[in-house]
Amino acid sequence: MIDREPEPAASTLFCLTCRTVLARGQRCDEDSDHQVRDIGSEPGRSDALAAAWRRVKPEPLLATQTIVLISVLAAVPAAFFGVTLVPADTPWQAADELHLTYFCFAGALAFTAVLLVGQAISKWPRAVRIEPAGSYVGLGLSREGLVGTVALVDGDDGAPGDDHRPVANQVELCLDGDSAVTLRDGRSETFEVHLDDGRVLEVPAGPVRLDAPRARWERIGDGEARLAAAKHGGIDNPHDVGRPEVDPFPFESAFHIEIRLGDRLQVVGQTEAIMEDVDAEGSYRSAPGRRLRPRGVPRLRLLRRGAP
Repeated sequence: MIDREPEPAASTLFCLTCRTVLARGQRCDEDSDHQVRDIGSEPGRSDALAAAWRRVKPEPLLATQTIVLISVLAAVPAAFFGVTLVPADTPWQAADELHLTYFCFAGALAFTAVLLVGQAISKWPRAVRIEPAGSYVGLGLSREGLVGTVALVDGDDGAPGDDHRPVANQVELCLDGDSAVTLRDGRSETFEVHLDDGRVLEVPAGPVRLDAPRARWERIGDGEARLAAAKHGGIDNPHDVGRPEVDPFPFESAFHIEIRLGDRLQVVGQTEAIMEDVDAEGSYRSAPGRRLRPRGVPRLRLLRRGAP
């Protein structure tokens, strides 16, 4: 996480639909119809666990088509064997009728017996599998937006060597490669984006939604990912991460991305003008409408890294 400011306590408000960590009292900014739960409460935690782990009924040991096929294959030789059971000294007038009777009876008996055995085998009790489940609902960021460069807040000179320090980051825990997300948490400190049209966008400290091609994301080691899952899941022991009864954020892989000073960004979503401060002489410190801020949770797309 960002070291510049103290790291806040993990929020327990969570969207079950897109698996995004939300600020306290916030509705899901992706879609107001998404299901939001407080996993700090017992009912909310139960719902989160139910969404994170699904009960999968095992496939039958034998498919119905397979059972029927085996029954037919068993009936054919049994039917011909039945013909051999007709006594050799049977008068020829009755032999044909007996041959047909024995043929049908033996075949039907074998077919029925094998069918019943196959059905019994297919219904043999087997344990229900518990599998992790993620969300395939993405952030759905627009492809259009304002473009600019990340910079320090006006008046913050930074520290030596801070030219490319991180000002925002996002962690994602994933399943199915990186397709299904089980946890998405983006945070930022206060920074500015100097837009190409000359205006300035202020990004406040707090939740943020970041987007970038997966190739730009850094893979997180298992230990760090477990700590993230334990922190957000309220799990005291990171070794308990991955247990269906306690872990609402199962994962197979984990990724992390940072926004740094000097990076080129696209600001996605609506913005609004900031009422400018007035100096002692009653004049605006900058031209009215020059300074903007995102409306709602900032949504930013990394275009390219700043020059080293």
